[in-house]
Amino acid sequence: MSGPDRQRQDLIECATLARRIAPATCRVDPALGEACAWYHGFWPYLRLLEVVGSPYRHQGFFREALAPSIAGGNRGRVLVSGAVDYAMPALAIDIYREAGAALDLTVADICETPLALVRWYGARIGVSLATSAGDILDYAPGGVFDVILTHSFLAMFPPDRRRALLRRWRLLLRPGGVVVTISRLRPDSSEARIGFTPLEAENFIAAVGRAAQGGLLDLDAKALVAGARAYVERQRIWPVRTAAEIEALFQDSGFRLERLEENWTERAAAKGAASGPTAKGGAYAMIVAVRS
Repeated sequence: MSGPDRQRQDLIECATLARRIAPATCRVDPALGEACAWYHGFWPYLRLLEVVGSPYRHQGFFREALAPSIAGGNRGRVLVSGAVDYAMPALAIDIYREAGAALDLTVADICETPLALVRWYGARIGVSLATSAGDILDYAPGGVFDVILTHSFLAMFPPDRRRALLRRWRLLLRPGGVVVTISRLRPDSSEARIGFTPLEAENFIAAVGRAAQGGLLDLDAKALVAGARAYVERQRIWPVRTAAEIEALFQDSGFRLERLEENWTERAAAKGAASGPTAKGGAYAMIVAVRS
């Protein structure tokens, strides 16, 4: 099986597993008063349908950003802070493996479901890794990391909690360690938590319906559309608005920004990807921050 075919098969099997385990393993989200199975149990399907972003969409940036750390010959202690499924850990494994570099990988998330998917993927490819379930703001592993990797994680925190997040990241890094992350920018938003607008929701659900017509998954188009509807009704994020906002956040939290640039990604017109939280397309901030 070729590389892309193997990656797709991995994701298909992950989607089936996520849907099966999420009702039992997902935590109850206090903001919604219900478990997050609608999210973690459905996300791999959205990736398969190519209507949401993922770290692999920005793998060129992550490869460039990690190259100096790998070349520096550090211990390869890497923390993935937040993982909706196995994509970010898998990309880290790919990058370090291709460089022939040592990787001591830990994945932390508040929900057990993505961690179970990460462990499943690690066992599938024969890679040993550690996982930790709990609030990242309380995470204290007793050691420090060389690198913290995240993807679209800042928007999971309200603005008044982001400095606490960055202070925790700083404590988790050795001096000179780096945070490598990407965050969607929404300059026209307020600081209030947002979801899909009615039009965005309609377009997103329609995009899922169109992409689902291939009939190659274990859910039919009707079930996938129903999952997409549940997703757009519940998904909420706190917008990260501008690169200047990110710059101030990192600098005030004890980091030196080595790289901060905006990158516009195209919309996947063939798939009909829509706007809205987690949808593909828009401006992204590419961030490499060094712990002072």
